[in-house]
Amino acid sequence: MVAYEMLPDGSKRARRKYHNSGVLGVLEIPSGRSVDTNAWLTLTLSYKLTFLDSKTQQPGNTGERVLFNSGRDWYARDPGGFMFPIRDWDGGSRKQFSEMFQTGWLIWNQRFLIKTPQDYDGFDYTSGKLRLRPNVQCLFRMEASSKGQNFNIVRLQPTTDKIYHEDGKKTRAFEDGFQPNEGLMADDAWRKPTLGHELGHALGLNHIKAELGDAACMKNQNQPRCYGTTPEELRNIMGVGKEITAINARPWREHLSSITEEAVAVWGLVVMSEPGKASLPPRRV
Repeated sequence: MVAYEMLPDGSKRARRKYHNSGVLGVLEIPSGRSVDTNAWLTLTLSYKLTFLDSKTQQPGNTGERVLFNSGRDWYARDPGGFMFPIRDWDGGSRKQFSEMFQTGWLIWNQRFLIKTPQDYDGFDYTSGKLRLRPNVQCLFRMEASSKGQNFNIVRLQPTTDKIYHEDGKKTRAFEDGFQPNEGLMADDAWRKPTLGHELGHALGLNHIKAELGDAACMKNQNQPRCYGTTPEELRNIMGVGKEITAINARPWREHLSSITEEAVAVWGLVVMSEPGKASLPPRRV
């Protein structure tokens, strides 16, 4: 059974919390003042941003070299080996990116609701004479911290020229975009599915085929095919798209399982089509 501590507003917080790779999971149970309130499981990502340029060349949390210079020109090597010209950051551009990065919490917040089963009463609360069994809303928060997960960011130099591969032979169009990974992303990431994808990695998600159990991708998820081979896989946010589906709820399930010491992987799940809207209220027991 879950042990709780009382909060000033009458709600309860589980004493057991789960901390995994910079993500903290906290479970709270309603006070009972309203019969329509579900429980909350909040995952909070602590993060820091390292702005890489000619003046700040040392990437954080990785030993791989990602910046190169040729005379006065500097380039960022993306994971595919293509060399993108970059420019130095200034106060305004750092501030803008920091603000837009922080909006990433909206991508993952309230996307899922975990259904409490008939045979589990660990979340039950009373409201007047009623005994209620809430479901669990899955929330996401982000907070900047000097000790958080690191994200290396480069500021691309706008260009219409071709981007050359480090081998000097292959080229690609600049508009095709910088290919990000866990170690490096570009300043346009917040305009694309990139930000949600990289935050998914920060939460502990792998590329979609690895999440689906593909053996080769579980060994090396950075193979191109691991981003998806079917239309459904490619549309997923852990493929190359924006779609969030039930498989992407794994971080919340794992945190809830650790807090409750229950096998919640078999509990039901609702994928919220309209995040922020009420869905599946508590039921009387």
